[in-house]
Amino acid sequence: MLRSNFLKKAKILPLLGVLLIPAVSGLWAKPADPEHRWAEARVAFIEGQPEQALEALTPLLASGTQASQRLQEQAWMLAGKSLLALSRPQEARTWFARVQQSDHEHYDLWLYYRLESRLQAQEYAEAASVLDALLKHSRYESHLPRIREQLLAHLQTPEASAPFIALLDDPKSPAQHLLEDYRIHRLHRSGREAQGRPLEKSEWLQAWQHPIDLESAQESQKVLQKEKLSPSDAEVRQRVSSLRSLRLYDHLIEELPSLMKGRSKELRVHLGKSYINSLFRARNYSQMVRIYHRGEYGKRYSVPRAYEYYWMMRAYQRLKRTKDARFLLYKLEKEFPDSGLLPLAYEYMGSYYQAQREPKKAAFWWRRFLERVPSHQDRGEMLWNMAWHHSRGKGYLTANKYLEQGLEQEQLGPETKAKFLYWRGKFHLRLKQQDAARQSFELLVSQLPNTYYGLRLKLEEPKWAQAAPPASALKPEDQLELSSSEAKLIKHCEFLFEVGDGDLALLRLQIALKGKPSEALVRHTGKVLEQHHQYHALQKLVTRHFFQDLKSSGLSQHPAWIMAFPRPYWEQVQRYSEDAGIDPYWALSIMREESLFDPQAVSSANALGLMQLMPATAKDVARWNKMNVRIPEDIFDPQINTRLGTSYLGRLAGRFEDELIFTAGSYNAGPGNMKNWLKRIQYRSLEEFVEDIPFEETREYVKRVYRTYQIYKLLYQS
Repeated sequence: MLRSNFLKKAKILPLLGVLLIPAVSGLWAKPADPEHRWAEARVAFIEGQPEQALEALTPLLASGTQASQRLQEQAWMLAGKSLLALSRPQEARTWFARVQQSDHEHYDLWLYYRLESRLQAQEYAEAASVLDALLKHSRYESHLPRIREQLLAHLQTPEASAPFIALLDDPKSPAQHLLEDYRIHRLHRSGREAQGRPLEKSEWLQAWQHPIDLESAQESQKVLQKEKLSPSDAEVRQRVSSLRSLRLYDHLIEELPSLMKGRSKELRVHLGKSYINSLFRARNYSQMVRIYHRGEYGKRYSVPRAYEYYWMMRAYQRLKRTKDARFLLYKLEKEFPDSGLLPLAYEYMGSYYQAQREPKKAAFWWRRFLERVPSHQDRGEMLWNMAWHHSRGKGYLTANKYLEQGLEQEQLGPETKAKFLYWRGKFHLRLKQQDAARQSFELLVSQLPNTYYGLRLKLEEPKWAQAAPPASALKPEDQLELSSSEAKLIKHCEFLFEVGDGDLALLRLQIALKGKPSEALVRHTGKVLEQHHQYHALQKLVTRHFFQDLKSSGLSQHPAWIMAFPRPYWEQVQRYSEDAGIDPYWALSIMREESLFDPQAVSSANALGLMQLMPATAKDVARWNKMNVRIPEDIFDPQINTRLGTSYLGRLAGRFEDELIFTAGSYNAGPGNMKNWLKRIQYRSLEEFVEDIPFEETREYVKRVYRTYQIYKLLYQS
């Protein structure tokens, strides 16, 4: 019986196979839809595989394609860019030439890639013609940076640059903007000399105004002196601005005295201020003192007396000549009581004594600020300093008087106001004033629930956080409608992102969001950035446009909250956090506050990548994990950076017994500093310790990390 049934099934199965194969094979052999093909091609192109991208694009490029017009144009653009990547510019040009209408919404982009393909094909005359057309387009300015780079990459000989010289010569052409780059100006100069037409003296001044480094600054200055050129006041101001932005302070110190000769009084004063400021920035404190004793700041360099007193006060302080510094501050106070430099001097002196651990002397200068500068944007900070100073001596009543004054200030930011409300409530509790404390805490929770202080109260002492949070100030999605011009912009930028021109899209969105954009444009921009994984730009958008609303609104699943606290790189963050034994939301919080999710971030201290690792730290952690890492190139790789960063964070957490504040502080300032602070600072609670962290950067950093971590958990784990 079993045998016969088996035979029957054996005969039936081949028949079923014959019947099913066509259906199944039809299912699997069904051509991929155009959107799927596009997605496949786009991923291949992004991953640096142009040949695979072209293969995936083949059905979309065919004459009988079922793709929409939008998808066809994207396919043409990506095909051209893939061919450029394969050094096949003539073929690329055929796709870039598909769009010829000058009123096309993306016409400038097609022109730019025609320019690039002509340059790569060494068709320089045609490239110059395309550049001329592009520079006449209304959106040409956003292309200038990469036009410069293309010209510098391809115009290596006088013959190559010759067709462009006439364009650069035309004073009415937008090509003049290209000459603001010293390298392009040098290329133009070489081309003119090859034609036997050296630059006119006035044309040299454009290069002189825009040096790019020390070498070009020195070269252009030599030409100025040799040719005896006479720059205008505006050109001198631009030169000084360029040198300051390059931080070429030593060169400025050499150059400024000669630039002052024969100038108007107003410009001499401007240059004199730049001179003494440059001396200080270059740390030439002793030289500053010598010039001061010779009485030359005013007579020779036209430095205003108040400015002289202020910068000399700071120079003396750096030389540890505190008595001389105080003497100059008193002179500034007596002779220029209304100077805008006076509050800065008070703040500087107070900060100096605070760093020296002399709180009474620091308080003397903070009090002097409050007495003599009744209206100033930093008045709230000085009131806080005085309140905290008195609280450390258990003078809670006096501390609260300063906090009350601070809460009357209109210009307090949300975190500062929350700090005043939080500690006013705490000090009331220490004075056994329960009702007053409850009132202060209720104001905090009802007005600023999602600040560091609002969250700390809610999570650490929930009995004092019973007040209802405020209604959301964020409009629902269905109440936000784009204008026709805004919708056109969003559509244009979506096209740019799709075809791999995200940098250009970001630039155009940035320009559109200047001033006071509509909430609809801001929100739709956020959606586009999130969709295309532009998390760093998304964080900058949130910081600028949603900062106040998110601090004062109840936490919810509103899209603005998800934009503000996304989960980029989530898979690798989870994996490596588990290996390091830490909460992935903790690692994500560190990543957000360190770099705002910018994998290419480089700090002023040379910390690198998503989790801002110092090269030496990255090298040590790589050795612990037996990883072969190239420093610094590999630290910019998101996966490697996340693995190293979470591993280091896990070690710090183990060292500081998983205490969030101590671990975050040591990640920012180094474990050595944190260990010293824990020994030195006397505190009765963690929140007191935070306020006493000596480094302002670290103090604010641990507050941000705490807030971000708690919000991540509330958003995604609740």
